[in-house]
Amino acid sequence: KAVVGTGEVAVGLANIPTLGHAGKFMEENLGYKPKETHKILDDMYSPAQKLANEKVSQADGFVDTVKTAVDNPSTIAHAALESLPLMFAGGAIGKGLGLVAGASPWVAAAIGEGIVGAGSAAEQTRQQTESGTLSAKQTGMAVASGIGTGIFNVVGSRLAKKFGLDDIDPLIVGGKSAVNKEGAKKFATGAL
Repeated sequence: KAVVGTGEVAVGLANIPTLGHAGKFMEENLGYKPKETHKILDDMYSPAQKLANEKVSQADGFVDTVKTAVDNPSTIAHAALESLPLMFAGGAIGKGLGLVAGASPWVAAAIGEGIVGAGSAAEQTRQQTESGTLSAKQTGMAVASGIGTGIFNVVGSRLAKKFGLDDIDPLIVGGKSAVNKEGAKKFATGAL
């Protein structure tokens, strides 16, 4: 599912300048069917995992969703594993931006994650449209979503730093120079 999601980001980025025609072309001519692939992969989960996923998807609101996810910790692990390739894709984009533009790891990571978020939003929206394409408004909303994701990334990184923690996104972009040793230890301990 993580690989499919990463592919959706790439197609979504191509959808932005083409108003979704890149994804539609791939569906009609290349057999690209990510929505169906996700459903097939969902069916491969164990009955216990399917039940846990169903409970979390039916939770109402943020607090209830968090509580239900904590009560079903396998859903948290699955979400983390599915997001890893996307984090590294955003990190690779951010690292490239940092090398080209000299941006700090925090800014480069935020831009990289924003680009990934915009691509993901564009493709997810395109898959839900009847025409299989995007309107200019939908494309603009996907770009705005990516900008919002980047802003949240910066805020999250700064809050983590304020509390003496390091965010993994700047670490991916900037390597060891982006984190302090104490923060890296706290991050690794918290992850375990």
